[in-house]
Amino acid sequence: MTVNCKNCKQNFKGKFCNHCGQSADTHDINFHFLWHDIQHGLLHFDNGIFYTIKQLFTRPGYTIREFIEGQRVRHFKPISLVLVLAGIYGLLIHYFDISSLIQISADVEEQKVIDVKKIIQWISSHYAISTLFLLPITSLGTYWAFKKENFNFIQHLVINAFLSGLRIILRIVFLPLLLFFDKESGSTILTIPDLIGAGFTIWALYQFFDYLPKRTRIWKILLSYIYLGIMYFFFVFLIGVLFGILIAKMKHG
Repeated sequence: MTVNCKNCKQNFKGKFCNHCGQSADTHDINFHFLWHDIQHGLLHFDNGIFYTIKQLFTRPGYTIREFIEGQRVRHFKPISLVLVLAGIYGLLIHYFDISSLIQISADVEEQKVIDVKKIIQWISSHYAISTLFLLPITSLGTYWAFKKENFNFIQHLVINAFLSGLRIILRIVFLPLLLFFDKESGSTILTIPDLIGAGFTIWALYQFFDYLPKRTRIWKILLSYIYLGIMYFFFVFLIGVLFGILIAKMKHG
C-alpha cells in the first residue's frame, strides 16, 4: 500500500518515509497522542530516558562510547537529557527551597552591592543554562587530557553531557534528605551526590577508554581533573575581577 507522506508529500511504502523519515502512522493531536508521546519518549524502558539512565548507572563508559560510535536509536539525546533533568532539578530546588537550606558564611559590608543568596537563587532557577554553560569548560578538561585518542571536542561534549545528566540525577535523589536536616547541614548533604558523581565520572572514563593501559587511563583521568581545576580557578578569578570592576564603577558612578 502506497502512503503519501504528510511531511514532504512523497509517496512511499512501509512504516516510514524513505525521503524524510516521518512515520506513516500519524495520530490526531489528542489525549491519546499525548500519552503515546510521553510513554515512548520518556517512559519506554527500551527506548527513552529511563533506559539511558539505567545504562549510565550500570555501564556508563561503555554506554557513552556506544552512543558516539553510532548506537543511538534506544538512547535519549545527551543535551536533551541535561535539559529535562535540569528542569526537574530546578523545580525541586524551588519546592525544597534549597537556597535557604545552604549555610552561607561570608563577611560582607552592611551596604553590600552583591547579594550572594540572590546569585545562588538565580543559578538554581536557571540550572539548565548554568549546567550547559559549564559543559564546554568540563569538556575541555577531558579533551586536553585524552587529546591523543582522536575524539574531537564535540564528542567530548557529548561524553560530559551524559555525565552531567548522571550527576543531576544524583542530586535529585539526595534533595529530599534536606528536609530531615537543619540549615547548617544543608551544604554538607549536597556534597555527597557530588562525591558520588565524581566517582561515576572516573568509572565512566575508565570504561570509555578501556583499550588504554590501566596506568595510562588513571593518569589521564587525573590530568583531566587537574586541567578542570585550573580552568575553574581562572573562571572564578575572572568572575571576581568582573564583579570587582562592576562594584568600583557603581561606587564611583
